[in-house]
Order: sequence, then structure tokens, then C-alpha cells
Amino acid sequence: MSGSRSVTASFTTDLVPETVLSVNTEGNGVVSSSPAGISCPEDCSQAYTKNEAVVLTANPGEGQFFVGWSGDCSGNGGCTVVMSSDRSVTALFDSENPATDVLLSVELAGTGSGELGDAGRVNQEITLSDVNLASLGIEPGAELSSIIDDLVASGKLIVME
Repeated sequence: MSGSRSVTASFTTDLVPETVLSVNTEGNGVVSSSPAGISCPEDCSQAYTKNEAVVLTANPGEGQFFVGWSGDCSGNGGCTVVMSSDRSVTALFDSENPATDVLLSVELAGTGSGELGDAGRVNQEITLSDVNLASLGIEPGAELSSIIDDLVASGKLIVME
């Protein structure tokens, strides 16, 4: 080599692997994330560092209730997704509040008889047993058809057809 030479070396850092979180909403509500990046239904997909933990929060819209998660989260509590690979989560919102539904269990008491007819109506008067009527705001001894009408009107009983 005859004389001095100048050499320049350029180095780049290794790229950090990323995974993609996709969020969907059903019903009227917003899902946000921490760390930031998701605010669905406007921004529903975000790349995160591989193995990063992402916490999703469901915020129901007016008149809506959060029902639960599906996909890579389940249940109706918190949702933390560990981004070990691409993930997909759906948040379900509905106008019916699942926490206020009441299951009404009916049993005959005494020697009387009766039967449930169409749409949960009672064809004749029966007495309820093993139901805390006072907690439902109903007077003991009321006809079952009146009880059902009151519960349906108040939204405490949903008649499935």
C-alpha cells in the first residue's frame, strides 16, 4: 500500500421482529390499547415488538354494554395479549346488559297444579317456591303471569322464544 487510505464502515442495528395485533368491534364501542396504537373502530391494527404485552380496554358507547372478548382473548374481564405471533381479538358490545338478566326458576308448591303455556304465560294460577320475590320487587302470592309481565316490563326477565 503506498500512502494513507481512508475507510468508512457503516453498521446497522438488527431489526427488531414485529408482530401485528388486529382488533375488531361488534356493536357500538371503542377498544384502546396500552402501549398506544389501537383505537378501534378507527385504528384497528398495530405492529408491536415480538413478545410485548399489550393491554386492551373496551369502552362501550352510549346505551351499550361490554359483553366480552373472542379470538386471542376470552371472557368479559381484562384482556392482555402477549405478542408472540400475530394476534386477533374481537370485542362484543350490545344494548342488552348481560349482568341484569334474571333466571326465574319456577316450582309448584302444595297440591295445586299448573303449566307454562306459550311465551312463558301461565294458563292458571300457581304459587312460586324457592324464589326471593321481594328481591325482584314482587309481592308474594302474585299470579305468575303478573310476575312474568312485571319482570319483562322492567327488563329483569328476557323471554326466549
